[in-house]
Amino acid sequence: MRKVITIYIVAFAVFSFADSVDELLKIGDHFLNRGEWQEALQRYHRAYAIDSENPYVLYRLGAGYNRLALNFSGKIKNDTLRLANSYITSALRNERNIAEAHCELAYNLTLMSLLHENWEDFAIARRIKEEIDWTLKLDPDIALIHFIYGIWHKVVSEVSILKRKPHGLGDASKEEIIPEFKKAVQLDPEKAQYWLQLGLQYLETGDTTSALKFLQRAMNSKPLPINKPYIESAEQMIRNLTDEDNN
Repeated sequence: MRKVITIYIVAFAVFSFADSVDELLKIGDHFLNRGEWQEALQRYHRAYAIDSENPYVLYRLGAGYNRLALNFSGKIKNDTLRLANSYITSALRNERNIAEAHCELAYNLTLMSLLHENWEDFAIARRIKEEIDWTLKLDPDIALIHFIYGIWHKVVSEVSILKRKPHGLGDASKEEIIPEFKKAVQLDPEKAQYWLQLGLQYLETGDTTSALKFLQRAMNSKPLPINKPYIESAEQMIRNLTDEDNN
């Protein structure tokens, strides 16, 4: 009888921890989607204290630190991105087939290298493309991966085809930038960042009418913390374009 009771206690504890982790991840995801990174990370770290080997906890910690890094610059930013990278790669070592983890790794590598001025690390660009391909294979309906793919096409296609093709980067194309950004806004229309980038890309092509439409859409996004800087940028861009038209 004592043995049976012990088994029930252990089973109850396991299920309680599982429920606790799930609840913490759910709350953390809510804060992450709002752009409240510290609050999200608090919940993810509490889940990590319960189950430090859980790949779904680990990649979310990486996601939180990826976004927290955007608040910093210099060494602090780099250190934060490296911390994010360590959590994400640990998640993928434990479970290879998590689309979101591959997406966060692509995002992490993009923030660490591809967005730097005068980048020429072709190995990293190829690595990012591998993670993009992994994500799309596992789940093609993640908005962030299409946004990253648009950025990848935009940055890599600026390098001469003769210079990048030998490194396996010949498929980067300016023609694919807008379609990828459009997929991002279709899959997640609540992100002002995606609408802003789509508007800016149309502006680069000289299509001011479309640019203004998408910038306006960014400006009218929900005033969540995650959207605030992009709403402000869209407002400023619209003012600049309007002033140019009036002069």
